[in-house]
Amino acid sequence: MSRQLLLCLWISVAAGPVLADIGNGLPVPGAASDTTQVYATKHNYLLSLPRLLWTWMVYPVGQMTIYTEHEELPQRAKKLFTNEAETFGIFPQVQLGGETDTGVGARLFHTDLFDDEQSIEMLYVFSHADRQRAEMFYQDPHPGGRFYWELHGDYMDTDHDDATINGVTDGRADLEALLEAAGQDALFEQLSADARIAVGWRSQAGPLQDYRAGLTAELRGGWALRDLAAQAAGPALDLNGETSTTTASSVPGLGESLTYGWVGVRLAWDDRDAAAPQTELSHSL
Repeated sequence: MSRQLLLCLWISVAAGPVLADIGNGLPVPGAASDTTQVYATKHNYLLSLPRLLWTWMVYPVGQMTIYTEHEELPQRAKKLFTNEAETFGIFPQVQLGGETDTGVGARLFHTDLFDDEQSIEMLYVFSHADRQRAEMFYQDPHPGGRFYWELHGDYMDTDHDDATINGVTDGRADLEALLEAAGQDALFEQLSADARIAVGWRSQAGPLQDYRAGLTAELRGGWALRDLAAQAAGPALDLNGETSTTTASSVPGLGESLTYGWVGVRLAWDDRDAAAPQTELSHSL
């Protein structure tokens, strides 16, 4: 007890001068007055006009962003197109430009088919009677432990001038003149279809498989259709004659219709998101 009393007395003596300097917080009588002056630049409305214009432009965007986050509009919009469990949904799709030009369509997905975690996703976009495309993807993640299999499908029908097949006219004023005289925008129509299947094995499986370094091996195969023979209404081209181009004559299959099958093998080692498991706490609880 005597030690505690001595400690309190020592603290009181040591803090005395400091408390005396602080006083009651009021100015000390007779002290020199503060001569500090604050200078404010005069406001120039002409020079601040660009800033004001920019503020007025971005203000609605900022307020809309805040409102969107506060009201959770993206989540509420998503619920309009999905079921309560968010395992099935149909979303409207808008495509701007591309090989089939601007169009509209829908995307459908299901991530728990047959209550077995099988997933499927389908897309269809309609731009014109002669410009359509579709995609399909199906995956069964666990038919047998670390094994899985996938099915892909693609379809495209287009006669748009932005299609890859119609790039042969780039830089050819004579061919562009023929198209203009015929009132056409494109030389060729293109019809393509693909079906691919992959059976694979992965060294890691489970919910954390994407976060662990692992090996993936796949056996792939597929069937493809390429119809590059159809020509859009307009001038007829001799792909091997004077109206051909270096690009056109060098493209295998241009002006022909062909189908073919293929098979391949894929081996991949992926450790991009892998991290050593944490076995010790970084700090005490």
